[in-house]
Amino acid sequence: MGVDRTRLRVEIENEIREKAPEDPDVKRQTREFALEVRDYARMRALQDMDRGYATGHFVESIQIQRLRRWWRKTMPNWRIFSDDPKSHMLEDGTGDDAPGTHSPWGRFTPTPAYHTFAKTAFHFGGTPDGGVDEIEV
Repeated sequence: MGVDRTRLRVEIENEIREKAPEDPDVKRQTREFALEVRDYARMRALQDMDRGYATGHFVESIQIQRLRRWWRKTMPNWRIFSDDPKSHMLEDGTGDDAPGTHSPWGRFTPTPAYHTFAKTAFHFGGTPDGGVDEIEV
């Protein structure tokens, strides 16, 4: 009789799922990849933004965070995000100022959509999930 390939595949996958999350090489390599994604996002922000948006504060606000899924064993996951309160406006842009807001720059001063995180996700073969200003790897 032949080898039951499906059963063998499932056994191998289960062993990988069991051992890989605790493997120090996997942790190190996923962290290195998260740092690479973060650095690319910072570079995109510096290249694409103008009119003072790409300040050191915004660029430095792009950081990584380890996601810990305590309720189940998973592969090491990382979140690349910005903690700048303006980051969602820089990612998705803004419309015209609302009437009566008395903007010092005039009513027609929309912030363009720079899509820093979306461009970064596409660069690494991913997709921007939900149009938010963060990426999970």
